[in-house]
Amino acid sequence: MTIHNILMREKEVEKVEERLLVEFGVEENIKRKYGYEEKLLRFKGESIPYKAIVKNGELKAIVSRKYRLITNEEVIDIVRAWARSRGYEYNVDVNGNKVFVLVKNEDIGVLVGNSIDGTMGLFVDAVIYTNGVPLILRMSNDVKELKQVKKKHFRSAEGVMENLMGMLSEVIDECKEYKAWLRDMGKVKVKDVKDDVKELFSLMPKKYVADVIKRVEYSFDNGHLTLAHVYEDIARRIWSADTQMTTKIHLFRELNENVMFIMELVRQG
Repeated sequence: MTIHNILMREKEVEKVEERLLVEFGVEENIKRKYGYEEKLLRFKGESIPYKAIVKNGELKAIVSRKYRLITNEEVIDIVRAWARSRGYEYNVDVNGNKVFVLVKNEDIGVLVGNSIDGTMGLFVDAVIYTNGVPLILRMSNDVKELKQVKKKHFRSAEGVMENLMGMLSEVIDECKEYKAWLRDMGKVKVKDVKDDVKELFSLMPKKYVADVIKRVEYSFDNGHLTLAHVYEDIARRIWSADTQMTTKIHLFRELNENVMFIMELVRQG
């Protein structure tokens, strides 16, 4: 065996993941709809504050006993029934233990997300479509212009599920008001906020802004491109990218917060 092969062998050994096998006892098994079970766990004969989420015999997660299981199937059923009752289009995207349901009514809609393993809370986001591209309007909590419902899977989430249809109706109805936010962006010339736009470009991942930078470079000093054009161009690249929905949501959050900051500077003069 050559030295090269020995070194490669050592590197392979270093990559071996450490495994820890643990046996838990089951104090109580609670059966839920859609093939789910919540198994309250014991360790070495003692109760522990954790439970296992199991579906059709497959372990999905170990979570706190305080965790309230909201199944993806239940979320899909409610959103689908609501969309059908209003004649809206909808699309369901199941990604492992997560689910996303995108509902569309002409140029407005909602995005509903949920997970069964504690990695993502139940949320309802407003969506506005511009030139066929959905803009996921998830903003930080202190921005009042855009509404978002987001609940971790504890007692408060149960209340949201009880009135999820009402929440969906409230969010989509308010989308009509949110379009004013886009109209205001259309009044802001890139040349008037060029330093802020450059800062925006520096904060976003390069793959989503490289082509946009080339397009707007001429408009930094003269031209008629607006902040809305920049926003929509970046949004289109985020939405069309071959990435998971969780990544798209994160990128829209970054984009919205940065653009909202620019708009606030404009308002302050």
